[in-house]
Amino acid sequence: MIPFLPFIGLSLLVQAVHSWGYHESCNTIGQQLKDAMQVAFRRAVEAKQEIDREPRDKHIEALLQTLFGGDDKKVLDMIYCSTDRIGEYVDPITKDRGYTDPDRGGIDKPIIGTNRMDNCRSEDRASSEASTRALTINRGVALFKDGKRVPELYPDTIQLCPWYLKKIAGPPPKYNTPDELVKQAADKKSKGLLGKFIAKRNGENATPIDSLFGLEQVLLHELTHTSMAGYSDDTPPNACYGWKDSAKCQLSQNVDNIAYFALAVELVLHRGYTVNKDGTLQPLIK
Repeated sequence: MIPFLPFIGLSLLVQAVHSWGYHESCNTIGQQLKDAMQVAFRRAVEAKQEIDREPRDKHIEALLQTLFGGDDKKVLDMIYCSTDRIGEYVDPITKDRGYTDPDRGGIDKPIIGTNRMDNCRSEDRASSEASTRALTINRGVALFKDGKRVPELYPDTIQLCPWYLKKIAGPPPKYNTPDELVKQAADKKSKGLLGKFIAKRNGENATPIDSLFGLEQVLLHELTHTSMAGYSDDTPPNACYGWKDSAKCQLSQNVDNIAYFALAVELVLHRGYTVNKDGTLQPLIK
């Protein structure tokens, strides 16, 4: 059964459509970012509407079953496209390595056992496997004061990673409209498209729907991490990314489950496809 709480995130995003901005480092992709954010919010709106609809479309019901195993009925401050402001930091007590963000006035430690900020800051990962495309910074920590750190909350920020921005800034594909992209992803014989997007995720290849995980989906994923969406998380860490693993996990509090559900709802409502459990796209029967 799906707990109600995770879907509060979709409701809150619906109310916060205009509560975001982007840093000047994003000026070169300003319009692309605006367009992608508009799509991300629209997907959240439509996903929430379809969850609440009575009776539900049978394909939406099936998607809920696939991604969640069943059913039961402070605002983002800034998006950054450059990591130039990020500095290095070593905790004076624990010696843990972290990073500083002067624009937020705080210090943040990386997630234990990962190097996501290092990964994100790289300029040369456009061809690497399953690299960090973006990350969300929810909480700031005041600079070391009087022998201890004093927690302070700061507005949420989304950091888009330079290697990923370099990748999406390249020439557009020949099939650059949403309908064409979906049609290519649905064509099991079309190895060219999927081959461009194949990524290793926990030892398994990506599925056709993963090829549709563009900037809009990256933004929606990160938005669900923010306070305005109830701080949904990657749960469990590093285990439920991508369609295939999300369908295995079936966790309603997992960010990718929510983001993929919103994408799949768009396919049902506007593109004439639903998504099978294995991640392949299937035309709707008219």
